Amino acid sequence: MSIKILNYTKDVASVIEDLKRKGVKFITCSEEEAIEYLKKGDNLFLVPLYLSDFDKDTTDKSSSTFIDLDFAYLIDLYEIDDEVKTVVFRMITQIERFLRGRVKRAFKSLDEQRGQDIVNEFLNLDYEGGLQDSQNQDSNQKENKPNKMRIHNGIINRQNDKDAKDILSKYHVDLSQKIQDIPPEDFIRLLTFGELIRFYDFYTHKYDLDDFRYVRILKEVKNLRNAIAHGACILVGLDEVSNRMHKGLILNYLVGLGISEKQLISKLVNPRIRQFVCTIYMFNVLVKDRRQKRRIKSIVEKLFMERMLLHREYYFNNYLLKSTYNFFREILRIKF
Repeated sequence: MSIKILNYTKDVASVIEDLKRKGVKFITCSEEEAIEYLKKGDNLFLVPLYLSDFDKDTTDKSSSTFIDLDFAYLIDLYEIDDEVKTVVFRMITQIERFLRGRVKRAFKSLDEQRGQDIVNEFLNLDYEGGLQDSQNQDSNQKENKPNKMRIHNGIINRQNDKDAKDILSKYHVDLSQKIQDIPPEDFIRLLTFGELIRFYDFYTHKYDLDDFRYVRILKEVKNLRNAIAHGACILVGLDEVSNRMHKGLILNYLVGLGISEKQLISKLVNPRIRQFVCTIYMFNVLVKDRRQKRRIKSIVEKLFMERMLLHREYYFNNYLLKSTYNFFREILRIKF
């Protein structure tokens, strides 16, 4: 997802002046308050990114002036973003946990030698540079190109982590050579979330398992997780459009919730919204802990019913944010 980063000189005064030129007002939030806010942490670089979610004056095509936008609106959206990231990351953590359990259970149903052979074949392909994603959708995407020793190098880079160190020492692995003969249960523990999805992709595709249908969706979840882990603003660029839109499971899931086709077309073409939907879907599919689900539901309902509506007047004329809010309220089945 490409978000244009504003090329400021990292000087608060220049940012304020640039925002003024773009029509941002300092009424609800005074200019003095805005200056103090921008001095904190990464606020100077991140808060202005939310301009992309507000409307510009369309009467003049050359205009870059925003309509009825106060700096307070940017702050509010930035702070909502932070709360959304917290709950979404918690959901993804649970998705990862239950995915590991699902993969482990699948290998327990195999005899020991067959399970070991699958791991060794995967590692051999990685070592030789023949490991590719089975569901290439965009030949320009870096993750769809063969990458020799991606898994090996990931394990090598984590060799001093306590868990990895214990596993590698237990099997006397020589990291200068091809990694082999680590039993599936321990091998799965060595993998990051992204690496686990690649392994899941490999074995479900090779053995034509039903779970293969979840691989593409999990990759979207991984992309969202990476964005959050790297501190990205995840509620930025909600009007961006890509040429990809999930069909099959995701489309059927949303249609089953009674969401109109018009909404689906307008929302799923946005990369970030698509990632959110995929995360909600996989959380419902994989996570079997009812107590954890109830906790997450409680946090989400409070976020939608209280925090997001705290300054609802800021977004009264913002079709993009209002329609996105209503779209997710329908998916999450939040009632007022």
